[in-house]
Amino acid sequence: AMIANGTYPTAVSAIALGLNAPEIAAMDETWAETPDSGYMEGGADKFAKQFIYLLWSEQLNTLPQKDPKTFIQEYSQKKNKTIPQYKLIDELGTKHKPKFLVELKVNDLSVKGEGVSKQKAEIAAAKNMIKLINLE
Repeated sequence: AMIANGTYPTAVSAIALGLNAPEIAAMDETWAETPDSGYMEGGADKFAKQFIYLLWSEQLNTLPQKDPKTFIQEYSQKKNKTIPQYKLIDELGTKHKPKFLVELKVNDLSVKGEGVSKQKAEIAAAKNMIKLINLE
């Protein structure tokens, strides 16, 4: 998948990623700030987080700071003057390992989500709606 600035996060090398010069320089600085000993003793997590943020910062900044259901509720009321409609479609699984399937409708948009509880299924559906809205 291509990110906003035209880079490809699925490739392995900086060249294959299509990174531009400032991004490569930032990567080099991030790598240089991570000493070999620190990298081997837990610095890998810090480096990975910085690297992922470098590649995906524009997309990460578009994610809502609120929980997904609240975000969808406010979005729907502001944009469509309606409230989102959650509907339980199916209950699967066993009593000890249930799976719920929920449909979420906001105007003419519809998505589904599943989870181990109705609430988690609704949250999954709200996350899917956020992804759909961001693609429009």
